[in-house]
Amino acid sequence: MRGVRPVAAGMLVALVVAALVGCGSSTQTSLTFGPSLGVGAAVGKIVFGGGPWDGNGDLYVMNADGSHVVRLTNTSGIDEDFPVWSFDRTKIAFVSNRDSANYEIHTMNANGSGMHRVTHTGTQKRWFAPSWSPNGKRIAFAGVGPSSWDIYTVNADGGALKRLTPGSGSSCDPSWSPDGTKIAYSSNIDAWLVMQIWVMNADGSNPQRLTTYSGEQQGDRGPDWSPDGTSIVFGRSFGSGNAPDILRMKADGSQVRRLTKTLGECESSPRWSPNGARIAYWNGTGPYLSRIHTMDAHGSNIQVLAGSGKPDDRHEDW
Repeated sequence: MRGVRPVAAGMLVALVVAALVGCGSSTQTSLTFGPSLGVGAAVGKIVFGGGPWDGNGDLYVMNADGSHVVRLTNTSGIDEDFPVWSFDRTKIAFVSNRDSANYEIHTMNANGSGMHRVTHTGTQKRWFAPSWSPNGKRIAFAGVGPSSWDIYTVNADGGALKRLTPGSGSSCDPSWSPDGTKIAYSSNIDAWLVMQIWVMNADGSNPQRLTTYSGEQQGDRGPDWSPDGTSIVFGRSFGSGNAPDILRMKADGSQVRRLTKTLGECESSPRWSPNGARIAYWNGTGPYLSRIHTMDAHGSNIQVLAGSGKPDDRHEDW
């Protein structure tokens, strides 16, 4: 899952708190980024949201081992969250209420410069969980309220807003496939209150459910495609009241494998490393207390990253 802190976005707060039920300091310096995936200093770096859940969150970037943390935003009384890299690592999309009562989609350069507001909806919607198209021209994201959660896309420079899901039930957490043809997402469209992982064409056609509800499993959230497009990681809650763990499956929904198994901790928002060797996720030990972890693609060699040094780091993208 890529929910925002509890101010001016009540429905978003409910989204995050639901995921958290039951469930070191750093040096900040300046950083220069290169222009492209092949030579850019942003390659392999993790961008994430950090800070207390008081409506004053900021965005950070760090090395894959948690070192060299750089604060990209520092705006008192303004909330920024859900950062996600463009495929070429030159830009970051995120959500913020920086110039609107609503949470809108924004973009900025990889070093925090060049802020640009993408959506100007002026509605009761709250936007979250952006995902770039591989060619950088469109951004998929989720909209909450007033009566449904849906997946939308918009041009990266604003305009051409399009709803992809049917306007009923809850659909969120979009993730664009590396070849640009499909979007994976979470939805309860055919199982009331139970989220499952779905995939659809990038224009919203041909939706297909990949995971299946069972008595053991209480909902699937936050899919992310592997860089080669063959696998999807996601979070799954097991049993009544149990917090999520991280699972992996083939892109067609087969060969589901559980990667983590913890009690009383929430493990959410899995994201692949650019080379597909490791997976980042955030681990919550209580409401608004979480740290970003990484592990091998098969669930071994877990590393806890110091991150921002604030009480809560979350919603990372690698």
